[in-house]
Amino acid sequence: MKTRLYLLTLFITVCTIGLRAQDTTEVRQLPTQQVDYSEPKEYEIGEVKVTGANFSDDNAIRIVSGLKKGNKIKVPGDDIKRAMQNLWRQKLFTDIQIVQEKVIGDVVFLEIILQERPRLSRYTYTGIKKLYEEDLNTLLKPFLLRGGIVTDATKVNAITAIKNFFIKKGFLDVEVEAIEKPEEKVRNAILLEFAVDRNERVKVQDIVFDGNETVTDKKLRKQMKNTKVKRRFLASSKYIEDDYEADKRSVIDFYNTIGYRDARITDDTLWRDEEGRLFLGLSVDEGDQYY
Repeated sequence: MKTRLYLLTLFITVCTIGLRAQDTTEVRQLPTQQVDYSEPKEYEIGEVKVTGANFSDDNAIRIVSGLKKGNKIKVPGDDIKRAMQNLWRQKLFTDIQIVQEKVIGDVVFLEIILQERPRLSRYTYTGIKKLYEEDLNTLLKPFLLRGGIVTDATKVNAITAIKNFFIKKGFLDVEVEAIEKPEEKVRNAILLEFAVDRNERVKVQDIVFDGNETVTDKKLRKQMKNTKVKRRFLASSKYIEDDYEADKRSVIDFYNTIGYRDARITDDTLWRDEEGRLFLGLSVDEGDQYY
């Protein structure tokens, strides 16, 4: 059995919120040679072996690490630490070790041992109708590539895209969770499941106007055919972004028909009260009336 001297070991634990790295150092003395770590010694690199790189190119790993055959390094020193940092920066691995295989005179033989991140095999959805899936797949293409690495940032971007998709359809309280599952049929691969809970569409409680001096709020609300407020005997409409944008254009069209050709909406805001009811606010600049 080979006896190895561990120069530095970093272990990273991947969790749903982020990455936590823990540094540990383990030293085993070679029976044929005592190593004094109180005084750095310079070695020439004889060879750098790479193991565990199933998806990555061994030569590329050596280049990225900066550990090149024939180079001089000091043990202990910053060279190994710098090599580890270079590799971590690629965000391709969950575990990296650089160990000493053997020393012959002043020549050290190193091994880079890697545990690669699992690759994405496929992704699925739960909690939504099939008719949404094609549009969602188009949205997620920039973030999720089959055979690619899935990072926390990747999942956050995908979740945000899914949420925005449903928010535009009026589901302002949509919740999305990304769940990683091992892909049984593919080695070192994962299935990513997006669990979607749309919750109820949010309804409009009231629409408030500001800056309208010649036209009443009531008259302007009537122009908004798709976005209606709650009244005693009438149901309020659900907030849908595309409909709301169309209704804002209808307000301006109405102003144009009565001679306010420069009318514009200068600002619009959305807010919710403690009970979750939705309010819309529109600021209007009517401009001058032309006859």
